[in-house]
Amino acid sequence: MSALSLGAAMRGFVGRLSPLLLVLSAAGFVGARAWLGDFSRWDALVAGCVLAAYPFLEWVVHVFVLHSRLDFDLARKHREHHSDPWRLDVVFIPWRTHATVLPVAVAPLFLLGPQALRLALSGLATLWLLGILYEWIHYLAHVPYAAKSRWMRELQRLHRLHHFKNEHHWQGVATHFADRVLGTFPDPGAVETSPSCRSLDAGAAAPS
Repeated sequence: MSALSLGAAMRGFVGRLSPLLLVLSAAGFVGARAWLGDFSRWDALVAGCVLAAYPFLEWVVHVFVLHSRLDFDLARKHREHHSDPWRLDVVFIPWRTHATVLPVAVAPLFLLGPQALRLALSGLATLWLLGILYEWIHYLAHVPYAAKSRWMRELQRLHRLHHFKNEHHWQGVATHFADRVLGTFPDPGAVETSPSCRSLDAGAAAPS
Protein backbone atom coordinates (compact mmCIF):
# COMPACT_ATOMS: atom_id res chain seq x y z
CA MET A 1 0.00 0.00 0.00
CA SER A 2 1.29 3.44 -0.88
CA ALA A 3 1.53 6.01 1.89
CA LEU A 4 -1.38 8.42 2.32
CA SER A 5 -1.04 12.13 2.90
CA LEU A 6 -3.07 13.66 5.72
CA GLY A 7 -5.39 15.25 3.16
CA ALA A 8 -6.00 11.93 1.40
CA ALA A 9 -6.61 10.23 4.75
CA MET A 10 -9.13 12.90 5.73
CA ARG A 11 -10.95 12.58 2.41
CA GLY A 12 -11.23 8.85 2.95
CA PHE A 13 -12.56 9.42 6.44
CA VAL A 14 -15.21 12.07 5.78
CA GLY A 15 -16.61 10.04 2.91
CA ARG A 16 -17.73 7.25 5.27
CA LEU A 17 -21.16 6.95 6.84
CA SER A 18 -20.14 6.39 10.47
CA PRO A 19 -18.08 9.61 10.84
CA LEU A 20 -20.95 11.54 9.25
CA LEU A 21 -23.47 10.06 11.69
CA LEU A 22 -21.18 10.81 14.64
CA VAL A 23 -20.67 14.41 13.53
CA LEU A 24 -24.41 14.97 12.97
CA SER A 25 -25.28 13.41 16.33
CA ALA A 26 -22.61 15.40 18.17
CA ALA A 27 -23.76 18.59 16.46
CA GLY A 28 -27.31 17.84 17.57
CA PHE A 29 -26.28 17.38 21.20
CA VAL A 30 -24.02 20.44 21.19
CA GLY A 31 -26.66 22.54 19.45
CA ALA A 32 -29.42 21.45 21.84
CA ARG A 33 -27.24 22.19 24.85
CA ALA A 34 -26.29 25.61 23.50
CA TRP A 35 -29.95 26.40 22.78
CA LEU A 36 -30.95 25.61 26.38
CA GLY A 37 -28.19 27.87 27.72
CA ASP A 38 -27.69 28.52 31.44
CA PHE A 39 -24.27 26.87 31.60
CA SER A 40 -22.77 26.23 35.02
CA ARG A 41 -19.83 24.52 36.66
CA TRP A 42 -21.98 21.39 36.78
CA ASP A 43 -21.72 21.11 32.99
CA ALA A 44 -17.95 21.16 33.27
CA LEU A 45 -18.12 18.55 36.02
CA VAL A 46 -20.28 16.25 33.91
CA ALA A 47 -17.97 16.67 30.91
CA GLY A 48 -14.98 15.94 33.16
CA CYS A 49 -16.62 12.79 34.50
CA VAL A 50 -17.29 11.58 30.96
CA LEU A 51 -13.66 12.25 30.04
CA ALA A 52 -12.47 10.35 33.11
CA ALA A 53 -14.76 7.39 32.46
CA TYR A 54 -14.16 7.22 28.72
CA PRO A 55 -10.93 5.13 28.72
CA PHE A 56 -12.68 2.46 30.80
CA LEU A 57 -15.82 2.59 28.65
CA GLU A 58 -13.69 2.07 25.55
CA TRP A 59 -11.90 -0.86 27.24
CA VAL A 60 -15.11 -2.54 28.45
CA VAL A 61 -16.84 -2.23 25.08
CA HIS A 62 -13.82 -3.66 23.28
CA VAL A 63 -13.29 -6.58 25.64
CA PHE A 64 -16.87 -7.59 26.45
CA VAL A 65 -18.87 -6.43 23.42
CA LEU A 66 -16.62 -6.37 20.35
CA HIS A 67 -14.77 -9.54 21.40
CA SER A 68 -17.94 -11.26 22.57
CA ARG A 69 -18.48 -14.84 21.40
CA LEU A 70 -22.20 -14.16 21.06
CA ASP A 71 -23.61 -14.01 17.56
CA PHE A 72 -24.83 -10.44 17.11
CA ASP A 73 -24.08 -7.92 14.39
CA LEU A 74 -21.44 -5.80 16.12
CA ALA A 75 -19.40 -8.80 17.32
CA ARG A 76 -19.63 -10.43 13.88
CA LYS A 77 -18.44 -7.23 12.21
CA HIS A 78 -15.54 -7.03 14.64
CA ARG A 79 -14.51 -10.60 13.87
CA GLU A 80 -14.54 -9.65 10.19
CA HIS A 81 -12.41 -6.65 11.09
CA HIS A 82 -9.81 -8.84 12.81
CA SER A 83 -9.78 -11.30 9.93
CA ASP A 84 -8.72 -8.54 7.51
CA PRO A 85 -7.55 -5.42 9.39
CA TRP A 86 -6.88 -3.47 6.19
CA ARG A 87 -10.45 -3.89 4.88
CA LEU A 88 -11.92 -0.44 5.40
CA ASP A 89 -15.60 -1.31 5.14
CA VAL A 90 -15.38 -3.11 8.50
CA VAL A 91 -13.15 -0.56 10.25
CA PHE A 92 -15.99 1.83 11.06
CA ILE A 93 -18.85 1.53 13.54
CA PRO A 94 -21.71 -0.26 11.71
CA TRP A 95 -24.74 1.85 10.87
CA ARG A 96 -26.97 -0.58 12.77
CA THR A 97 -25.05 0.25 15.93
CA HIS A 98 -25.71 3.96 15.41
CA ALA A 99 -29.37 3.17 14.75
CA THR A 100 -29.56 1.29 18.05
CA VAL A 101 -27.42 3.41 20.36
CA LEU A 102 -28.65 6.88 19.40
CA PRO A 103 -32.36 6.29 20.17
CA VAL A 104 -31.40 4.59 23.45
CA ALA A 105 -29.36 7.68 24.39
CA VAL A 106 -32.01 10.19 23.30
CA ALA A 107 -35.23 8.58 24.57
CA PRO A 108 -34.57 9.16 28.32
CA LEU A 109 -33.98 12.86 27.68
CA PHE A 110 -37.73 13.39 27.26
CA LEU A 111 -38.26 12.26 30.85
CA LEU A 112 -35.84 14.75 32.41
CA GLY A 113 -36.47 18.10 34.00
CA PRO A 114 -34.74 21.22 32.65
CA GLN A 115 -31.60 21.09 34.82
CA ALA A 116 -31.08 17.35 34.41
CA LEU A 117 -31.67 17.68 30.68
CA ARG A 118 -28.99 20.35 30.36
CA LEU A 119 -26.46 18.20 32.20
CA ALA A 120 -27.38 15.07 30.24
CA LEU A 121 -26.87 16.92 26.97
CA SER A 122 -23.47 18.15 28.16
CA GLY A 123 -22.50 14.56 28.91
CA LEU A 124 -23.80 13.20 25.61
CA ALA A 125 -22.14 15.98 23.62
CA THR A 126 -18.82 15.16 25.27
CA LEU A 127 -19.23 11.44 24.67
CA TRP A 128 -20.14 11.83 21.01
CA LEU A 129 -17.22 14.20 20.40
CA LEU A 130 -14.96 11.54 21.92
CA GLY A 131 -16.61 9.06 19.57
CA ILE A 132 -15.48 11.14 16.59
CA LEU A 133 -11.93 11.13 17.97
CA TYR A 134 -12.11 7.35 18.48
CA GLU A 135 -13.30 6.74 14.94
CA TRP A 136 -10.58 9.00 13.47
CA ILE A 137 -7.74 7.39 15.42
CA HIS A 138 -9.02 3.89 14.70
CA TYR A 139 -9.22 4.71 11.00
CA LEU A 140 -5.67 6.07 10.96
CA ALA A 141 -4.41 2.83 12.52
CA HIS A 142 -5.83 0.91 9.55
CA VAL A 143 -4.61 3.00 6.64
CA PRO A 144 -1.04 3.60 5.45
CA TYR A 145 -0.82 7.10 6.89
CA ALA A 146 2.64 8.01 8.19
CA ALA A 147 1.72 10.04 11.25
CA LYS A 148 3.85 13.10 11.97
CA SER A 149 3.25 13.27 15.72
CA ARG A 150 4.87 10.86 18.14
CA TRP A 151 1.50 10.52 19.93
CA MET A 152 -0.31 9.34 16.80
CA ARG A 153 2.51 7.01 15.75
CA GLU A 154 2.36 5.37 19.18
CA LEU A 155 -1.40 4.90 18.97
CA GLN A 156 -1.02 3.34 15.52
CA ARG A 157 1.71 1.02 16.78
CA LEU A 158 -0.26 -0.15 19.80
CA HIS A 159 -3.44 -0.80 17.87
CA ARG A 160 -1.56 -2.77 15.26
CA LEU A 161 -0.01 -4.83 18.06
CA HIS A 162 -3.56 -5.67 19.14
CA HIS A 163 -4.32 -6.90 15.63
CA PHE A 164 -1.08 -8.63 14.72
CA LYS A 165 0.62 -9.53 18.02
CA ASN A 166 -2.01 -10.43 20.62
CA GLU A 167 -5.73 -9.60 20.66
CA HIS A 168 -5.92 -9.89 24.45
CA HIS A 169 -3.84 -6.76 25.02
CA TRP A 170 -3.82 -3.07 24.00
CA GLN A 171 -7.61 -2.86 24.08
CA GLY A 172 -7.73 0.92 23.96
CA VAL A 173 -7.79 2.88 20.73
CA ALA A 174 -7.94 6.61 21.49
CA THR A 175 -6.31 6.10 24.89
CA HIS A 176 -4.46 3.32 26.70
CA PHE A 177 -4.97 4.60 30.22
CA ALA A 178 -7.39 1.79 31.05
CA ASP A 179 -4.95 -0.77 29.62
CA ARG A 180 -2.30 0.48 32.02
CA VAL A 181 -4.67 0.38 34.97
CA LEU A 182 -6.26 -2.99 34.15
CA GLY A 183 -3.13 -4.89 33.20
CA THR A 184 -3.48 -5.17 29.42
CA PHE A 185 -0.51 -2.99 28.54
CA PRO A 186 2.47 -5.39 28.61
CA ASP A 187 5.90 -5.03 27.09
CA PRO A 188 5.35 -6.37 23.54
CA GLY A 189 8.63 -8.27 23.76
CA ALA A 190 7.29 -10.25 26.71
CA VAL A 191 4.07 -11.30 24.93
CA GLU A 192 3.76 -14.32 22.66
CA THR A 193 2.25 -13.80 19.23
CA SER A 194 -1.30 -15.11 19.43
CA PRO A 195 -2.44 -17.61 16.77
CA SER A 196 -5.98 -16.23 17.06
CA CYS A 197 -5.36 -12.53 16.32
CA ARG A 198 -7.09 -12.85 12.98
CA SER A 199 -9.75 -15.41 13.86
CA LEU A 200 -10.66 -14.49 17.46
CA ASP A 201 -11.18 -18.22 18.00
CA ALA A 202 -13.74 -19.01 20.66
CA GLY A 203 -11.42 -21.59 22.13
CA ALA A 204 -8.40 -19.29 22.42
CA ALA A 205 -7.83 -18.49 26.07
CA ALA A 206 -6.48 -15.16 27.21
CA PRO A 207 -2.94 -15.37 28.54
CA SER A 208 -2.48 -15.13 32.27
